[in-house]
Amino acid sequence: MGLFVLLMSLNLARDLLQDKIKITPGIRLSDSNSDDQSRVMNPKEAIDLGATYLVIGRPITSHKDKASAFEKIYQSIYENKTSKGIKQSQKVLYF
Repeated sequence: MGLFVLLMSLNLARDLLQDKIKITPGIRLSDSNSDDQSRVMNPKEAIDLGATYLVIGRPITSHKDKASAFEKIYQSIYENKTSKGIKQSQKVLYF
C-alpha cells in the first residue's frame, strides 16, 4: 500500500509509515521554476526525508532537451556522497 505524501508531511510520514510507499509531488531542482507549486523541494531532500517515489513532471516534460533535464535531476540525487542516498526500496520514475 502507498500514500501520496505532501512535502511538508514527509518527516511525519517517514516515522509513522516506515514500511509504506510514499509518493511525493512538487519536486524541483533549486534552480528551476516552481511553476504553480507553492511548496517545492529538490529531489535529494525529498529522498533524505523518506520519499519512496518522486513525482517529477514539468521540470522534465517542459524542457526542450528532456534527456538532459532528466540527467541533471539524476545527477543532483547522486552527486553528494555525504548524504544518505537512495535505498533499494526508493525509486525515481519518469513518465
